[in-house]
This record gives sequence, C-alpha cells and structure tokens, in this order.
Amino acid sequence: MIGVYSKRELWGLPRVYKETIKFDKIISDVFAEAKAPEGEPPMAIFAYGSPGRFEFTGGDSDADIFIAEPSISVAGDRFKKTLKQRWGAFDFSKVDIPPCSTYDEIDTFLNCSLVEGNQILETRFICGDEIIRRNVEERKKRFDSPYRELTNIIFNRLYFDQYFKQRVRDGARNIKYCNGGTRDFLVFYWYDRLCKKIDGKDTSLSLLTQPQIKEGLERLMMEGSITGEQFGKTIEAVNGLIELRTDALIANRTTEDRGLSILDGNLIRRLQRTFGYPDRDKIKGFFDYVTAVIDDSVKAAWKRTLEIGSSFYGQGWGENIELARAKDTPQGIRMQIPDNGAPTRIALLWGTTNSGDKDGFEMLTKRYKETVEWGTLASIVCSPLCSPEVLHDIGTGIAKEKGYGYILRVVGRNKNTSKETLKNIADDSKLDERYSGVAKTALELGSKGANNLI
Repeated sequence: MIGVYSKRELWGLPRVYKETIKFDKIISDVFAEAKAPEGEPPMAIFAYGSPGRFEFTGGDSDADIFIAEPSISVAGDRFKKTLKQRWGAFDFSKVDIPPCSTYDEIDTFLNCSLVEGNQILETRFICGDEIIRRNVEERKKRFDSPYRELTNIIFNRLYFDQYFKQRVRDGARNIKYCNGGTRDFLVFYWYDRLCKKIDGKDTSLSLLTQPQIKEGLERLMMEGSITGEQFGKTIEAVNGLIELRTDALIANRTTEDRGLSILDGNLIRRLQRTFGYPDRDKIKGFFDYVTAVIDDSVKAAWKRTLEIGSSFYGQGWGENIELARAKDTPQGIRMQIPDNGAPTRIALLWGTTNSGDKDGFEMLTKRYKETVEWGTLASIVCSPLCSPEVLHDIGTGIAKEKGYGYILRVVGRNKNTSKETLKNIADDSKLDERYSGVAKTALELGSKGANNLI
C-alpha cells in the first residue's frame, strides 16, 4: 500500500504540512474578514492539537483553535461566537475551542491540568494581537518544567494503554486510538519537548517549520535511541498511516461514523468502494505492520524518558516506575515503592488497576484521597476498580473546579459511575458541554456509547 500512496501528488508528512498551511490561511482570513470596521477587543488566535503541530489531517478533521484574550468582555464573547460560526462553515468535522481564554484561566489550566494544560502548551500562533501572543508564550514558559513533562508522559502513556482498549469496537481497532496509531504521534512530540525543556531551549511551537513528529523521531535517532534504519521505517509507517486515516475520514464523512476511523468491515468496504483499496487481509496486514513499527519507536521514547527521569529523581527511579506499573509485581512489593512524586503515584495506581489488585487499589485511593494532583485523580477515576462512591465524590467535587473539568469526561466513560453521578454532571448548567456531554451520552447510550464519541 505504500507503493500506492507514494504515487499520490502529496502524501504522508508533506501532505499534512500542506493541509496545515491551508488551515492557517482559512483561520487567519476569517479572523481578518470578521473584524468590525471600528475594531474588536484584542485577541490572539492559535492552533493547537494536530494543526498546532503541523500534523493536520485533511479530509474531515476537527479545527482545534485556541483564542486568548486579556479578559472577558461582552464584545469579545460576541466576536468569538461570530468566528466559531464562520470557521464552522468550512469543511471541518467540528470547530473545537477550549473553554478558557483569559490570562487567569490560562494560568489555572497550565497549573492544574495535564490534558488541557497540554492544549495550551502546544499552541502555535496564527494571527492576532502580538502582545497577547507574547503574554501566552511567557505563561507557557513559567508553568512548564521537566517535572511536569515527566509527569505528563508517565500519565498519558499509561492512560493511552487503557483508553485504546476502550476504543476498540466489536473487535475492530481504531486507526487513531490504538498502540502505534496516530494518537501515539504525541509521544514523540512530548519526548522532544521534555528534552528541550531540560536543555533550556524554547519549546514554543510558534517556531515550528515542519511536522513535530519528525523532530521527535530525529532526536531519538541522533541520540542513538533508535537506529537510522528504524527511523526510516517509522517515518514510512507514519506516512502510510496518515494516508490510511485521511482516506478513512473521507470515506466516513457522510455516514453515521463521521469523524471516526475504526477499521471494521464497514470502513474497509467504504475504502474499497471510494479509493479502490485491496482486499481486507491486505488492508489489515498493512495496518498491523505500520502500527507495530510506530509502537517500537514509542517504546524507545518511553525507555529514554525513564532514563532521563532517573537523572532527576535519582538512580533506580525508572526501575521503580516499571515495577510500580507491572502487572506481575506482588502487592507487598508494590506497596513498598516510595511514592515521592506524582509520576510514581500514577504508576502505582495503574499497576494495581492492570493487575486487578482491588485491595491494593483501594489502599492507594484512601492514601491519596486528599490529593489535588490532576494526574493522580485522573488515574483513580480511569480505573475499572474505582468504586461508584469514589467516582461520585470526585465527579461531583474537585472535578467540577476550574482546571479539572476534563476529569468529568473520564468519570462519564467509567462503567462503574452511577446514574446519580452522571445525572449530577449532565444536569449542571454551569459546566461547559465538553465536560457534561460525555455524562449525557452515558445516560442515554451507556458507557460503550460514551467511549465511542469522537
């Protein structure tokens, strides 16, 4: 299939780079045209997510846009609503604008949240007020640190391993959400960002001139974590997977699976009908191969991350993380691992979860019941071992505080969450739809439906 893709005018990383350039032009043109003659409140417009990393997948992707402003105003809210409406007229599956924009809100999200803090850290300036751009960039520098980057990689790697299993539908893997899938491209970016932070270099994506995944893979190769041959194979696999997912989004555009890319029989038939793809076995064989190649390089980045962490926390830290998260670590040994940092606490929680050690998990939950650490709280509510009572306490308590809202999405997907808790979240008019929406879907369609949201 690589041979077929390579005959296209643009494919893989050059294609997503060009698509990102087109994305930037749409966003900046609309911003310029929508401004009233008398002017609008000062704002800066950033891309985040895949367009922020110059990895925007054409076909039918979300428009991930971050709007920054010094403070809230009636005129500013009106202008943001106009912008979202006009951007929505273009060929995006949806326009996704985070519910934080002011300096105070940016500070809160950077300080509290890993997921939504990442959305701010990975912003890339497109257009708007230069003073606001500089203010946002300074805030990113102030709140980011090697410690935060290590915590981010540890949590998200362990979270991905579980979340990817939840995104399997009737035995079919998700092109985006699977080990070695396109979501795993983030690992290479995060690893590169960690290394830059340690070296004291600027991590701003506003300086980016190529897809970020390429920079991360180049770093792994140059330092010897992967060979030149593995680098070449991974780049080829990335290019092929980009094409497969792009075609999947296009094929699903007018179906009930719009925005999804689950490689099931329906999608395979659509790919064959729309693009002339080969038989099922060849498609699945290709998918299995490229994701395995990418996953090998992800594992190399994980191994190197643990080595770097040991230089900060002391010799043996990386081994303790592995011991804490391993399924076969006996409870007595796991509970003796020093939990002197959020990364270790996160690994301990995931280790008890993955080994099915309910008693151990409950001991840790009680130990950390007063925590305000986002990664620790999220690791608790992710677990299928988490009790309805704990899910209720977190879901109706700290998760509703500013900066913690994304945790409500995780609570909404947990099959142990009670209808009482889901209703409490779903009916809370103070919550943004992105936080209450998963609970609403879970009430209507169950946890399986909630886990199949885009």
